[in-house]
Amino acid sequence: MNTTHTRPISPCNRLCLRLAGTGHPVRCGRRCGFTLIELLTVIVIIGILAAIIIPVLGRVRESARRATCLSNLRQIQMANIAHATENKGDYIRVKDDSRWWLTQAVFIEYLNANKLTSGGKENMPDQLKCPTAMATFIPNIANVAEREAFGGYGYRNYGTSATESGFTVLNQSKVPAPSRIMAFSDALDFYFYQCPGSTYNWEKETRTSTTNSYRHRNGACIVFFDGHTRWLPREKIHKTSSTTDPAILSLWGTGV
Repeated sequence: MNTTHTRPISPCNRLCLRLAGTGHPVRCGRRCGFTLIELLTVIVIIGILAAIIIPVLGRVRESARRATCLSNLRQIQMANIAHATENKGDYIRVKDDSRWWLTQAVFIEYLNANKLTSGGKENMPDQLKCPTAMATFIPNIANVAEREAFGGYGYRNYGTSATESGFTVLNQSKVPAPSRIMAFSDALDFYFYQCPGSTYNWEKETRTSTTNSYRHRNGACIVFFDGHTRWLPREKIHKTSSTTDPAILSLWGTGV
């Protein structure tokens, strides 16, 4: 009996044992590793997949942040409605030139949150923190792009011409269409819209004297006086002296 010995088959140099006419084993060598072309092909494929996946992940994260932001705004306005219900229809009061709505202990209690005793984002109740806003304050906001500034939620100054002891007062009876008029929105600060003495001079992201912030994919989260929330793109919010779109005008309380 004729016995033929062969070397062990290595994983890097596989042997293909084939019977060729005579019955002798024939070594069919197969190299291991990649050619440069194969390696480049793999790199290109990985790059294509990354180009597809990374933006999708970014949109998913922003969608989650937007949902949190909308929830925050709803909680704020529901607290505002609760305050009005227990105070003869009066919404939370604000001073003409301050963030007073933010620091009033009675309003914070309606949010079931801790009282804001000092400045700094770390001291704010979670309901007042937009997750898309910057993590820290920028002391000097002049000539800083909107997206680079820490922001909060702005309180509309709609119908706050009446005063009582130096505070502006808005009563529910003064809001003719609560489902169409904005109450709070993403803002560059905690002031309400166009508050006197607080003109922001931004380079490009927003017009002078407006505190709205469009940090959610070029749009903003808003809550209406009836408590429902929406995300709207900048062009559906931004109002100028030449605006004629009835939806934008009603959002700001004009023509309702």
